[in-house]
Amino acid sequence: MAKKNIIIKIGSSNLVKDGKVDIDKMNYLSNIIKKYKGKDYEFIIVSSGAVAIGKERMKTTDLVLKTKQKQAMSAIGQPLLMKKYDEAFSKNDIITAQVLLTRDDLENRKRYIKARDTLLELLEFNVVPIINENDTVSTKEIKIGDNDNLSARVASAVEADILIILSDIDGLYDKNPSTNPNANLISEVKELTDEIWKNAGGSGSSVGTGGMVTKLEAAEICMKVGTAMYIINGKDIGNLEKVLNDEQVGTKFIPNEKIVNRKKMWIGYSLRAQGRIYIDDGAEEALKNGKSLLPSGITRIKGSFEVGDMVSIYNKKRKEIARGIVNYNSDEIFKIERRRSEEIEELLGYKSREEVIHRDNLITI
Repeated sequence: MAKKNIIIKIGSSNLVKDGKVDIDKMNYLSNIIKKYKGKDYEFIIVSSGAVAIGKERMKTTDLVLKTKQKQAMSAIGQPLLMKKYDEAFSKNDIITAQVLLTRDDLENRKRYIKARDTLLELLEFNVVPIINENDTVSTKEIKIGDNDNLSARVASAVEADILIILSDIDGLYDKNPSTNPNANLISEVKELTDEIWKNAGGSGSSVGTGGMVTKLEAAEICMKVGTAMYIINGKDIGNLEKVLNDEQVGTKFIPNEKIVNRKKMWIGYSLRAQGRIYIDDGAEEALKNGKSLLPSGITRIKGSFEVGDMVSIYNKKRKEIARGIVNYNSDEIFKIERRRSEEIEELLGYKSREEVIHRDNLITI
């Protein structure tokens, strides 16, 4: 029987207490993983906490830090965090490995595959990878929910069976529970409706940086690639064992019946859009039916981009409906928009492809 691949995402608010690692919780996490590794489960942990631990070590817990200062705190806190993981897991004879990733690692196809292969090889060695975003070298500001999205992208890369996000609330509610005492916990989600997105609220935690919107973004990825995702309250670490025992707890996001292939998921959810293409109703219908994007359906473009860049595709209502990799740059598309494919060579002096975006390099969202 194939092993079940489980990813656990644990945030600062669940791992750090008064600026220090919650040793009891980390030991309990180690014990649970030890117990279930013997039942044909394998685990990857996506862990926050480095910045909070760094702030405590440098006695800056009361300061609001700028990006460079956060990056410095991350560099200070990361080895301390890994030391605690090693101490806790060594008690159960479990070897851990540090894996630091940046968004650039996930955007570059070769590096993405190398990262995936390394993670799978670590699992073959019976090692538990501990993943964090490499904040120290990130060029973008440390954003809300980076590790929520990171954990989902890792789940997609390694074809995980389950992603468990340990949060500071019990799960997804039909209203914001911090402002509405009548909010009801949603136990199961089969579709991310507009109402769910609209009702998503922040966690309200002062330690972590994760809100509900980023968890829904993670769920969107997981549901498309066939990974079940749970949001549970990590304050009670026993909830983790309930998920592993298939007991009802928190909110479970059910994978879609139709699974999107991994390359298309990489295009849609790992790459950054470099521009926009707006299309008419006919082109929108064609994309929904699995067709390529032809120049005749393009009404206008926005931004400057090159061949091979990923762009977002918007319909007449200005709603993003797809993402894909372009065969022509923005200047060329401007010249051929609303024109037939047969006219491309006459308009540009050459023709590399019939379509602006091939269906194999396009994902509807």
